[in-house]
Amino acid sequence: MELEKKSIYKCNDIQLCKCGSTYIVEQVDKETQTFDNPLIAWNYFWGVVDFQTRKKIGDTLESQGRCRYTGKRKEEVYNG
Repeated sequence: MELEKKSIYKCNDIQLCKCGSTYIVEQVDKETQTFDNPLIAWNYFWGVVDFQTRKKIGDTLESQGRCRYTGKRKEEVYNG
């Protein structure tokens, strides 16, 4: 009998699932990662979510003429 895979958390295209005692992190167009330790699975999942979110925010800030790291207008960054 095959174990049922249950989605625990999902954010954008990243999903943390549980199948039996194994935790699975799935991403679109990425290799699936599996973990036996739920804390390591959770940390990995949020690390990926954090990275993608920071990238999106940075890209948005740059498109608005702002520094991707501070949010300040680029002329403020260069002029002090």
